[in-house]
Amino acid sequence: MKITKRILGVITSAVCTFTVCTAALSIGVSAATGTVGDMTYVSYDDHVEITDCAASATTVTIPPAILDLPVTAIADSAFEDCSSLSQVIISDGVTSIGDYAFYGCTELQSVTIPDSVTSVGSSAFRGTYIVNNQSGPVYYVNNWAVQSDSATAVEIKSGTTGIADSAFYSKGLETISIPSSVVTIGDTAFAKNADIREVSVTGGVKTIGNSAFADCTSLLKVTIASTVTSIGAGAFYNCSALKGIKIPDSVTSIGYDAFKYTSDYSNQTGPEIYIDTWVVNCLDSNENLAVNIKSGTKGIADRAFQDKTFVISASIPSGVKAIGAYAFSGCTALSQLTLAESLTTIGDYAFAGTKVPTVVVPASVTSIGYAAFYNCANMTDITITNSSCAIYDSANTIYSGAKMHVAEKSTAYDYAIKYGRTFDYITTALVVKGDVTGNGKLDLYDAIAICKHIMGMTKLTAEQEKVADITGDGVIDLYDAIEIARALLK
Repeated sequence: MKITKRILGVITSAVCTFTVCTAALSIGVSAATGTVGDMTYVSYDDHVEITDCAASATTVTIPPAILDLPVTAIADSAFEDCSSLSQVIISDGVTSIGDYAFYGCTELQSVTIPDSVTSVGSSAFRGTYIVNNQSGPVYYVNNWAVQSDSATAVEIKSGTTGIADSAFYSKGLETISIPSSVVTIGDTAFAKNADIREVSVTGGVKTIGNSAFADCTSLLKVTIASTVTSIGAGAFYNCSALKGIKIPDSVTSIGYDAFKYTSDYSNQTGPEIYIDTWVVNCLDSNENLAVNIKSGTKGIADRAFQDKTFVISASIPSGVKAIGAYAFSGCTALSQLTLAESLTTIGDYAFAGTKVPTVVVPASVTSIGYAAFYNCANMTDITITNSSCAIYDSANTIYSGAKMHVAEKSTAYDYAIKYGRTFDYITTALVVKGDVTGNGKLDLYDAIAICKHIMGMTKLTAEQEKVADITGDGVIDLYDAIEIARALLK
């Protein structure tokens, strides 16, 4: 098996333009190697990746499945320097083609890339016959723009559906035209083009990759299409002139430092930093902070509050739909959490390592990511009200010491049974009068939640307000908290 010693200088340079430390997910996936035809593969629990090929191969077909598992990826350098290879057919289902995957395949004249591919790595086809016999400045393989020459102005041809990683990295661009056919803009695709002043991410684009426009320091304006769902880590990092950013409602995830050091970012004093309707960061503080996300917020970006040990509580208001990966991870003083009914996704490690004692996951939540409530040592109760909520299948997803309150015949019930968790049944959320935290009982935390609501430190959801109004006078006030205290003294 070939060993690639080439350092990916372009990628390393771009990724190092912003600080991201991504922890590996230790999920315990098993892997095994094998061969099929001229190819070597690695099989995992749920997919297969092609990793190598015999140097003598002339024609290969990447199959849709091996060992009844879907083939999803062609790994970095898998076919590098296969100088006899002339034709490659990639079956539908493959989603990614790695860095240098076909680098130096000098006889490669035909490649079929299916619509399922959403990522093409840096220099994946550099040095192939296909690319070498084009005149540029933009080079294409099927409907992907894979690399370019230096140029001040580029118009990507109509019908292009993807822009490969680093395709236009540091090419001296001043203007670019992206057609409406493009769906994917790859990692570092346009990074370090310091003279670009305006970008329109138009039409059908769904994904803006990591560092896609990082260090475009003259960029004044960006238009993000209403089709975009994901903006990668560092996507517009250090675009220091960029202001007036608008995030469309279609966006469901924003990566770490996606807009750091833009004009919009740098002109805020915090502690929370917003880009349009998203919280993207929190500045350091020497004082305890009760996070009250402002009304109209739609999402919390990856790592926005990570390791902010001064955060003591967080109230997520109605309207917020997404809490990103690691959003509050390592907030070791976070001891109270209120989640609104609008929330739909809780990302990987979102609240890992916090001190939240009780959590009510509202019925609107459809997915809970890996290790979302991992190592929450103070957690005693967690209520999951959506019977079909997708809970990442790992013992680490929910803290093992927490009692689970689940609906009958629900995914939460299945999770509790599989991992041997203590649980009981709920029929509807918050059925006990005064049970604001939703753990099925009255306790001191309910009184504290009401008091914080009264003081403006946090805001209860509409459903919680109904339960909190113990006196029935239509007002949430101190008398409701007093009634809880009286009940606890009996």
